[in-house]
Amino acid sequence: MTSGELCPSCSGERLYNLTFKHDGACPLLLPEDSTQAADHDRLLGNRSSFVREATDTERTLAAWIGMPDIDRVTIDNPLTVKVDWVGTRRRLLRVGGRPWFDPDADTSP
Repeated sequence: MTSGELCPSCSGERLYNLTFKHDGACPLLLPEDSTQAADHDRLLGNRSSFVREATDTERTLAAWIGMPDIDRVTIDNPLTVKVDWVGTRRRLLRVGGRPWFDPDADTSP
């Protein structure tokens, strides 16, 4: 496995998207679980998707899996997340107005 396929903190396996199988003591587990719960609550109003600013943990994981343009994130050019929830939570990422990045898409040449 390459480094982006394992959690940068606990070496838990990347399952899909930005979702990792974190060790119970992993410092990224609680922030990720809290964000997932908040995303779920936000979608309870019959919404299928929404856009929000990325959390610090999502920025860490996006950089770890090799997201293009992650080094261009600034206050004026934020990392945003589009959350879709159809069966499982899927997160698309983008820096500023650049195209959406799908962590599950095959980005090999």
